[in-house]
Order: sequence, then C-alpha cells, then structure tokens
Amino acid sequence: MKTLQHHFTRIGFLFAFLMFTISACKGPQGDIGPAGSTGTAGPTGTAGTNGTTGTVGPAGTQGPTGNANVVYTAWKAPTWENYGRSPDNRRAYLNVSTAGTTNAAFTADAINKGVIYTYIKIKALDYDNANQEYKLVERITPQGALTYAKNPGRQTNQFEDFIGTYVAYDTNIGVNYFYPYVQVYTERYDQAKQQFVPLEDAMGKPASFFRDLVKDLPQFRHVIVNGSTPARIGVDFKDYAAVKKAFNIPD
Repeated sequence: MKTLQHHFTRIGFLFAFLMFTISACKGPQGDIGPAGSTGTAGPTGTAGTNGTTGTVGPAGTQGPTGNANVVYTAWKAPTWENYGRSPDNRRAYLNVSTAGTTNAAFTADAINKGVIYTYIKIKALDYDNANQEYKLVERITPQGALTYAKNPGRQTNQFEDFIGTYVAYDTNIGVNYFYPYVQVYTERYDQAKQQFVPLEDAMGKPASFFRDLVKDLPQFRHVIVNGSTPARIGVDFKDYAAVKKAFNIPD
C-alpha cells in the first residue's frame, strides 16, 4: 500500500514538473505577419433588364414670334414748320418742310424688298358719363384720323371746348421720304343754327398757337418687315396691338 501511494506521488510530481517545464519554455507572442496578396476579381455578373420608358411630358407653350426681320422706329412728333390758312379761313394747315420729310427708315431695301406700315398716335374725344363731360384719350390708328386738342382758352370740358384736327400722311412714300400733315378746324358745328360757325378762340391766332396744339400728338411710328410678306407672317398689320404683341414692340 505504501509502495502504491509512493508510486502515484512520483507520477504527480513528474506531471507537475513537465507542465512547469513546458510553461517556462513558451516565448513571447511574435509580430503579425504581412498581409497576403489580393485575390483575383470574380467574373462580372450579367446585366439587369432595362426599366420601362417613362411617359412623355406635355408640350411647352409656343414662344413669341421672333423679330429678326422686323424693325421699328420710335414714336416721334414732326416739327410742323409750314403754316397756312384755307381761302375761307375755316382751317389752318400745318406740314413739314422739305428737310422734315427726311426719314432714314425708308431705305431702298425697305421699300423694294419689304413692307412698311405707319401708325399714328392721336387723341380721341370720349364722353365721360360719370362726370358728364368730354375727355381726351390716347389712341393708335394705321391711317389718317380725326384727333382733338383742348382749346387753351377754355376752362370746361364740353364738346365746344375742344379743337378738332385731322392728321394724315402722303401715302406716296419714297426713299428717305415721308410727308405728314395736319389740318386744324377753326370752326365748330352749332346745333341751334344747324351749321358751322367760326371758333372765336382760334380766329386771328398766329402760327405758334396751332403748333402748340399739336406739338406732342400726333406722333408717328413705322414698322418695317424686311423680306417677308404679311400673309407668311400671319399678323394683322391693321391691328397695332396685335403687331406690338407679335414682335415684342415696346410702347
């Protein structure tokens, strides 16, 4: 029994000694080794199917007509140099001198290869029902027209307080030539007498009186369409508002 116990004691001692020896022989942890080389890329996968086409958006609104072939002049009141009276003294005439007919917009190309339209800015006479009186309003016309001016000697705004004038231009235009004119009516229609009678405030007045009446209006503007015809452009040139909108012409 003693011998067997002694035997196990030796075996335990040897096992402990062996474990101590192994533990004592283990060295410190070494450095991390270098990274391995990158592996080759795998094969590309198959392409996915195309998505469905989206719906077409709505069409945009049409832009304004261009004005590459259209030119226009500024509004301009002529200088009325010439003055005269009718033989019966019922009208005064105002027109321009020879120098005043010069108009650079009327070129040979504009006349021979294009179309020229002239517009006149006038003052029309409208009746104001609210105030029961007349007033002057600005209008634009493509032809000769009756226009009015306030008689500077009158304080009220009744029909007889305004002087009627007729403005027009010679339709026989030429290269660098445009001839406007004005007739001032120095009479009014008397309803009681059923006839025209002299306008006392305008009788015996000098030329300066009539020039002052029309120094601001009428005014003229020329719109020139180069190398095109009105039918192809599709604009009613008798309607100035339509022309202004179509070609972006400012006031």
